[in-house]
Amino acid sequence: MPICFFRRTAAAAAVTMLGLTACMAQDFTLPGAPFDAAAVPERPPLPPLEEFDFDKVMRAAVAQNDALIGLRPDITGLALDLMLDPEAAFAFFRDEIVTEPYQGHLRGTYSVLEAGRANAHDKARALGEMLNLLGYDTRLVSAAAPADLAARLAAGACRITRAPMQRVWDVAALNTDTMTRVAARGNAGYDALTEASSPPEGAYAPPGQGAEHVWLQARIGPDWVDLDPAEPGTAFGAAPAGPGTPLEADAEPHRITIDLSVETLSNGALRRNSVLTHRITVPEMVEHSFTLVFGPQTDGVGGILADTLANLQGQSAGMTATLLIGDDAVKSRPFFAPGVAETSGGFFDAGQEVISTAMVLTVTGIAPGQPDEVATRVIFDLVPPELREDGAAPLTPESLARPEMGERFPAVMESVRQIVIGNGGLSAYRASARMAAVLGDIPDAVQAALAGQPDPEAFIWNSWVQASTVALASEELVRAQRGPDGGCVIMGRPRALIWGVGQGEGDLDLYWLDWVLDGLEIAGVESQAEAWRHRLWHGALQSGLEIEALLTQLDAPSGTKAIPPGPLAPLGPEAITALGPEAEADAAAGFILLGGPDLGPQAWWRVDPVTGRTDARMAYFGNGFSLMDLFRNPFNRPAARASTISTLEERIFASGNEASIRAWNQRVLDEACAAGRSFSAKDKLYRRSKLKHGGNEYVILLLTVSIPVATEAGSAIGGAVTQGVRGATNAI
Repeated sequence: MPICFFRRTAAAAAVTMLGLTACMAQDFTLPGAPFDAAAVPERPPLPPLEEFDFDKVMRAAVAQNDALIGLRPDITGLALDLMLDPEAAFAFFRDEIVTEPYQGHLRGTYSVLEAGRANAHDKARALGEMLNLLGYDTRLVSAAAPADLAARLAAGACRITRAPMQRVWDVAALNTDTMTRVAARGNAGYDALTEASSPPEGAYAPPGQGAEHVWLQARIGPDWVDLDPAEPGTAFGAAPAGPGTPLEADAEPHRITIDLSVETLSNGALRRNSVLTHRITVPEMVEHSFTLVFGPQTDGVGGILADTLANLQGQSAGMTATLLIGDDAVKSRPFFAPGVAETSGGFFDAGQEVISTAMVLTVTGIAPGQPDEVATRVIFDLVPPELREDGAAPLTPESLARPEMGERFPAVMESVRQIVIGNGGLSAYRASARMAAVLGDIPDAVQAALAGQPDPEAFIWNSWVQASTVALASEELVRAQRGPDGGCVIMGRPRALIWGVGQGEGDLDLYWLDWVLDGLEIAGVESQAEAWRHRLWHGALQSGLEIEALLTQLDAPSGTKAIPPGPLAPLGPEAITALGPEAEADAAAGFILLGGPDLGPQAWWRVDPVTGRTDARMAYFGNGFSLMDLFRNPFNRPAARASTISTLEERIFASGNEASIRAWNQRVLDEACAAGRSFSAKDKLYRRSKLKHGGNEYVILLLTVSIPVATEAGSAIGGAVTQGVRGATNAI
């Protein structure tokens, strides 16, 4: 039976009129019985290209954004709705925002309102911001949490204040049938994982144990009045934890650190050095775009000349990594392109003094009072596994693997990694506004690309926006998960998603989705076995979402309906070595590695034997899928990619509808600007500034990003159109 969320607002009425789904027809409760694969719906093909109607796509995008206006958090509007009454404000945060047991400062006020969930500190902080708007002085206080209060808060962490909403998944073009397939994949994965592994024994220690309890005091009249919104039923002025001590400083925020290190071979010895490190304060930087790209050490024509000179001298080209943060850029220290350089005669130069042999991306989630969550991703590794073992023969340049070349650099360097930071409070309205702006920008983007003047900033921004909709969909999926034991999954730590685009085999591109930091805790359970089952269930569902998001945004053919995996079994040392360094690192960290015939030769599941933390992995790309390997139709022909730029141009500007497209474009940009002002002056929802550089097909490669424009433009424009058409099919 569908679970529906009814909200008596004009926005809810618009949802009904437009046919946007407000109900969740899928069941994401922890399964107790095998699923029926025959009941899984087929993936419908997109409409034929000759029926492509860009006006319809834009109407759907704007209508979807209009329908989500009622969900937009607005602390000022909320204060007015509550009649500027401090007691009503207190009651709202007490009763409508669920208290979760994580530690530290993870969510700002808008994220608290988006999530409808927060710990005691973040709830009190948000309440304080509203009361400050009403003219009251406030302060945070704390005390040791009495055992009975801590137990009650832990037991209430899975309280439901609203049902998951299909219309949030619609923002990522994941309609009800798609989410049914996600549920089916989750069931299949869970069945296989539970058969291949065993839960631990013992009691479960919930997150946040032993943390200080934090609440708010407001000066009302001459007195400081206690306002503790953590627990439903607490009276205005009551302090269940007893007398509090004012906090001298705000709680420690959650952080993420991104580190990029390069391993080099010099004089027979391997050394690894960090070339880029950046720390992110999560509550402040959620909804900001992060993009990791690689490019020449020197931009433009000067870089080409420098590469040529290095080639004549038998030295690999100089490169840098750039972490783009909105409109800002953090540059790495220079490093050499991977591998042994070829001289102008085409021979390896064994005398090269410094050779880049490996690059590792490390993403660390830092949660106050908890162990760090560390994820490593190998970007390239040219050292054969057997030569990394103790007692192996000395390394020489001749013993290294040779990287496959791309257009200008080794193919692994011609890639873009979009990074989306999450905290459980991503905004559906903002994601929808950004996606509408991306679609509205397509006519200009297509014309610029065809004129030989592509806009690299726009392409990079567009693909980050697409990645952000998947992160949003994942957060809603987490909120949908419940267990028959009353337990639930909560987002109590920072999350980080990587959406990657790079060079695959042959002339095909490679796309991957990878939750490098999952940021999840389990609440409402008492035993390790219960928590373990929840983590397995979440890992299986998350893997299903990754697959369906890739299939949807890349428009895989309808024949790709298989629900993997089949039977799984623990992998032995030889199989783990064959999978490569990331699998070996997982095994060394204590994970159980599971594989099976349905996963292919480069994929595995890893399961933490203590907690049950689970995810599906692929060598070098986390949770990634090559179009060549995955998206083949039954006749073994590579699936057609999203429409080419030239074909799109014919359809976008056909039938003289360019004027109406531009009108929609301006409307969307106006909406986006207004949304940006209402949330944050720093939020760049509007169109990015245009940089026009002339005439070179690989203009992106010549500037900052080492990736051919054909790859990035094809994925950014084609992916946006595919997602837009899927969304239009859902909405109208």
